Amino acid sequence: MVNGGFIYISSNFGDTWTTITSTNIWRDVSVSASGQYQTAITNDLDNIYFSTNFGQTWTTTVAPTQYWAAISISASGKYQLATSKGDDTEFEGPIWISTDFGTTWNATTSPLSGQWSSIAVSASGQYQTATINGGRIYISTDFGNSWNAAATTQNWNYVSMSASGQYQTATINGGRIYISTDFGNSWNAAATSQNWSSVSVSASGQYQTATIGADYRDWE
Repeated sequence: MVNGGFIYISSNFGDTWTTITSTNIWRDVSVSASGQYQTAITNDLDNIYFSTNFGQTWTTTVAPTQYWAAISISASGKYQLATSKGDDTEFEGPIWISTDFGTTWNATTSPLSGQWSSIAVSASGQYQTATINGGRIYISTDFGNSWNAAATTQNWNYVSMSASGQYQTATINGGRIYISTDFGNSWNAAATSQNWSSVSVSASGQYQTATIGADYRDWE
C-alpha cells in the first residue's frame, strides 16, 4: 500500500507486485488466512474497501463514511473489526464490526468511542482487542458484542495476538512492551522502555517481533 498511490498485491510470496484499484491515501489493510478476503481503509473521509477475490477487485462496503483508524480481520475473513477516528484530527469514534466478510458494518455500543490506535482479532473472530492511546486496552470475548477495559491507562500504540487469542502483545510509545497469556484479561510488562511502534505475533504466540519508531498516530 502506498500513501497517495495504488494498492499493490502479490500472489507469489512477495517476489513480484501488481498495482490494483484507484489512487488513494491508504492507511491500513488486513488479509484473511487464505488471502481471498482483504479489507482496506484510507486516511481520508471515506468508506471501507473490501475484496473477495484475492485483491483483484475492490468494492466499497455498506458502512457509513468515516475517518478510519485501523482494520483487522479473522482467519476466515468472516469477522472484521474497524475503528473510527471520528474526524481528521482526533481518533474519536466507535468500534465497528462486520460478521459477513466486510459487506455490512455495525457500530458497537460499548466502548462508544476512544482515541483508537490499533486492533487485533483472533483466527476464529471470537477474541478481539483494541488499544487506546492515552487510555486503556479493551477486550471482547464474544465476537465484539461486548467489551471490557483491561490494563492501565497508557500511550498504547499497537496490539497483536496469536491465532487462538490467548497470547497478546501490546506496545507503548515511550514505555514498555506488555504481554498477556490469558486472552487479554491481565497484562505484564516485558522488555525495556522504548518508543515502541508495531508488533506482530506468530499463530502459536511463541515468536514475536516488535519495532521501535514513530507513534502509531503519526502514520497518517
